Amino acid sequence: MLSFGRETPFFVTNGELKRSNAAQDQFHLYRLFEFRKAPRWFDMRGAIEQHGLLDPVT
Repeated sequence: MLSFGRETPFFVTNGELKRSNAAQDQFHLYRLFEFRKAPRWFDMRGAIEQHGLLDPVT
């Protein structure tokens, strides 16, 4: 059984990217991880692109 960690890649929408750039002071993306063992979360504040590498896909 997989237990996804904090560094597991995930998808965001173009709308989420635009909103995070337009409202950097107010935008928060909450990420839940290790939800099968001991659920934890973290908060990515501001523009999403400042938190990691974005790889466009369709």
